[in-house]
Amino acid sequence: MLAGKRILVTGADSGIGFAFLELAAAAGAELAVLEHPDSTPPEPSLVPPSRRHAADMAVHEVLADRTQAAIESLGGSVDGLVASAGVFVHEPALAT
Repeated sequence: MLAGKRILVTGADSGIGFAFLELAAAAGAELAVLEHPDSTPPEPSLVPPSRRHAADMAVHEVLADRTQAAIESLGGSVDGLVASAGVFVHEPALAT
């Protein structure tokens, strides 16, 4: 079902994102990841270095550019997105 599908994954260094990455790679999906610059990258056999894109999901100014680069590394379009990155913003809930 996933063979040949182009999928962009965030949060692929652990948890649900990593579990999906393993399953999708085994099923033959073409994968790209947006990963935090300080994260531990997934195994090289799961995602080639040319499809790994460093992006801090909490920094909105870089997301559009890095997301576009990830999509381009998959040939210019994607069939799916796994948005599994956790973003923690430390400010009061009522802050404007």
